[in-house]
Amino acid sequence: MTAAVDTGGTQAIAAARDVCSIPAMATAGTSPLFHPQFRRLYAAQVFSLVAFGVATVGLALLAYDLVGGSAGAVLGMALGLKMAAKLLIAPIAGAYGPRLPRKVLLSGVEVVRVALLLCLPFVDAVWQLYALIVAMSACEAVFNPAFEAILPDLFPDTARYAKALSLSRIAINGETLASPLLAAAVLLYMSFDGLFFMASAASLAAALFILLATIPPVTVRPAKETRFLIRVSHGIRSYFATAELRGVLIVYLSIALASAMLIVNTVVYVRDVLGLPDEAVARVLLSEGLGAILGIVFIPRLVTRFGDKRVMLAGGLALGPLLALGAFMPGFWGLVGLWAAIGAALGIAMTPAGLVITRTIAAPDRPDLFAAQYTLTHGCWLIAYPFVGWIVVAAGFPTGFLVSGALALGFALCAVAVWPQVQPAPAD
Repeated sequence: MTAAVDTGGTQAIAAARDVCSIPAMATAGTSPLFHPQFRRLYAAQVFSLVAFGVATVGLALLAYDLVGGSAGAVLGMALGLKMAAKLLIAPIAGAYGPRLPRKVLLSGVEVVRVALLLCLPFVDAVWQLYALIVAMSACEAVFNPAFEAILPDLFPDTARYAKALSLSRIAINGETLASPLLAAAVLLYMSFDGLFFMASAASLAAALFILLATIPPVTVRPAKETRFLIRVSHGIRSYFATAELRGVLIVYLSIALASAMLIVNTVVYVRDVLGLPDEAVARVLLSEGLGAILGIVFIPRLVTRFGDKRVMLAGGLALGPLLALGAFMPGFWGLVGLWAAIGAALGIAMTPAGLVITRTIAAPDRPDLFAAQYTLTHGCWLIAYPFVGWIVVAAGFPTGFLVSGALALGFALCAVAVWPQVQPAPAD
């Protein structure tokens, strides 16, 4: 359901204030990290992200150990299976997950992931690797939307919720910087199997922090429809029925094109065009991560001053011109600066999405809508990954940058046209 005053949502927020040990009024204007329940959940998210990042490095090494030079093909197939699992599982989790207590759901997912990670050192066939990757991706598709749906219940105040979103996004970007360093440190002393044991320990720590947290209960709206497909598709149908969320999704098409260009083609540009070693690839990707964190840090102030809509659209509109600058074929330091600027624009464009969902959707429907957001945005990346890879191979980097930039700008302009000029009142 879209924006409407909902008594169930109001009760959920009241319950959230009751169960949290620091009242909302007493902590207004302070960092979300002063909230003890958020600290525990944030620690759980950080450990969960570390588990995922370290395991990803281990999976690449495991694939090479299994098939040698064909590891790239195996990892490409694994990436496709991973995206497909997320697209299939997230709507089901959004429809049926709220029936379980949030603490049971989130900690249970981490325990399952521990079991899956401990199986990886014993893998000796590619099909086993695929099966475990699909299972772990399903865990991620359950955990992430459920975690995101908790934050607005912890922080009814928009300013503090914006800060919590920024911290969450910083953790996600920080993981991409920290996990390779942690993995490298582990590999100095043991084989890559040790990465899976480290990842399982991190997942177990995440589960423990979740169990220590007091989590507001989710308000479940009584189901009017019991048929499986109708229940599962409810979040996606509600998402498309909400004009502002349609605008969010179109912005994500721009986001997916820009981030896919960075993920897919950085190594090709640095190694083949610039003729630099692997170390240079790491430096360029590091600049993108640092740029994203820098952009995210300013999100609370920007949202307070301009509103979530203007901030998100500004970030989306910047991505197309920045991508087009790549057509000038910059050298190493030019690429570092450009990637940092794109990273900052990505952080600014992505982070306010949770604010828009919370503002436009009543509390009982948020788990479904966060799951729909997770599903549909990953669908954008599923399209963008092969496209940016194909356009560069078919037409070269200058044309690839220009076409991707033009499409990204076109999608952002469409989002400006689609997004309602008058914003509806908050859901609760």
